[in-house]
Amino acid sequence: MNTAARWAIVMVTAFGLLSGCSGGDAEGAGGGAGGTGGAAGGTGGGGGTQPPGQPLDRSDISFVDNLLAKVADGEWTLGEGLVATLQLMAGEIDASSVLRNDELLTYEGTGIIRMAYEYLETGEDTEAKSEVTRLLNLLVFSDERLDSMTEVGAEPALIPKGSPSDCLEFFTGYSEVPPGVGNCLEVRSSPLLDDFYPGAFRIFAPAPPLPTAGWTEKHYELALQTMEESVPILKARGKLHAATIAFAVLDEPKGAQAWANPKQLARPECDPNAPDPKKEACKPECGIALFKNMQKLTDGDFKQTVAHELAHCFQQDTFPDQNQAPYACMKWRDEGLAEYLGNVVYPHNNSEWPWWGTLAKYELHTSVLERAYTNCFFFQQLGNWIGDSGIVNLVKTLPTSGKTDAPPGATEEGACTGESLAAQAAALAKYGNMDVIYHDFAKALTDRKLMDTGGQMIPYQMAEVNRPTLEVTEPHRYLHEMDPFGVYRSRILVESDKEADITFEDEGEIRDSSRPTNDTSWGDLPMKLQGDQCEPGVILVVTTTRPGSSFDLDFSEVRGAAS
Repeated sequence: MNTAARWAIVMVTAFGLLSGCSGGDAEGAGGGAGGTGGAAGGTGGGGGTQPPGQPLDRSDISFVDNLLAKVADGEWTLGEGLVATLQLMAGEIDASSVLRNDELLTYEGTGIIRMAYEYLETGEDTEAKSEVTRLLNLLVFSDERLDSMTEVGAEPALIPKGSPSDCLEFFTGYSEVPPGVGNCLEVRSSPLLDDFYPGAFRIFAPAPPLPTAGWTEKHYELALQTMEESVPILKARGKLHAATIAFAVLDEPKGAQAWANPKQLARPECDPNAPDPKKEACKPECGIALFKNMQKLTDGDFKQTVAHELAHCFQQDTFPDQNQAPYACMKWRDEGLAEYLGNVVYPHNNSEWPWWGTLAKYELHTSVLERAYTNCFFFQQLGNWIGDSGIVNLVKTLPTSGKTDAPPGATEEGACTGESLAAQAAALAKYGNMDVIYHDFAKALTDRKLMDTGGQMIPYQMAEVNRPTLEVTEPHRYLHEMDPFGVYRSRILVESDKEADITFEDEGEIRDSSRPTNDTSWGDLPMKLQGDQCEPGVILVVTTTRPGSSFDLDFSEVRGAAS
């Protein structure tokens, strides 16, 4: 069922809003669906309602969402959109010519970088591919290129000069950088991390007297601390072979904030047949770039953002087969899990919390498979139920390229549609008691009882946007088709001084629960519901993890309440 149709059903106009003392949710959930920030910066989603029949525009969330929305509307081809977005990241064009919205909720660039590499392999526009290659050369630096600009392994008198072309490209926009003068970058590492693989985890920063673009010793120390604190935690859950952090100095007004380079680049000096630890240290690298607008973050948010990027590196090494799927088909997992793991590393910082505002805005109108960053809450639910080891095992069951259960996922427009989205959903639904876990997730959000990694309850709030009110004034039959990993939620009120007979019938694999609005005891939907001026009514939550599921909610008789 398409998104517009789902909206049209949810916002049924046969029901009205009840005025008067209609009560509140038992957990005090109310107010708007606002919020500020996310681990990747920006402002959280607001409340409001989507007009019936209008397409759901999520272009304000990220570079990827902006790209896919403009491609879907015919404003760009995929190649044109990738070029424009990369040009924005490189500071070559203004944001107003690229973004539909004045602000994005996150300026992370991981998804766009990954899609750009995919386009080099699958795209058909040779001119666009050539420009994408040029821009990636400005934005992405391999370990080999970074090493060429540092004092790696030589006495000062014998240090070769930094590559003039690499140096000028790294310092794009700074005309005062002379080619081939001294070394462009300084490299730092931590003795604690060298105990894993010597030289595998390093940071690269501008070497004095070259421009630092506002980066300070404090930023470099924070990055090293984040590596020291994140790498052991992530490696305990899977694999993380190597990662570098480069402090970018591009003088752009609004580009990417950070990204983890997903392109696996083998180090040329590595011998694949060498024994450990050298063999392990020579696994494919992962490069993280930090941009100037990271400087606006608090120390805690800075570190959690870097941990998020390291979580992308972790996923690259832990799930190499699953990462072969097109990014558009796996962003629901790649970003949601990275956001969750950032909070696993820093459980009490909670820069991911403000994503609840965006989730509230879209929860009833998209599935888990259609979302990305807001899935941090879904992975929090999984972590609470099956643990992080369970999450790793689950992801390893997801589709990979070359398998029969994972048809090609990216259309020529770059979106994930049809069989590939269904394959991801089907694999997710097969894991353990997923139908129960997902239904409990929807109820936990409703009750504000989803526990964070730090032991606090995530402050999700209910409002009309994610729990619309249905006032029953006359007999009405309500039919609703559901997508896998969708959710339906509403507050049902009967008009004052009336009572209604209710029947609920479902097809497929549906789970439903109901509770009084002013109580948290879940059970079955009552067969009769009586209205009263101060009657709070009931909340109904319906979920499914399987396709072909629907329900029929029938208010078969509405009459005056018995005296």
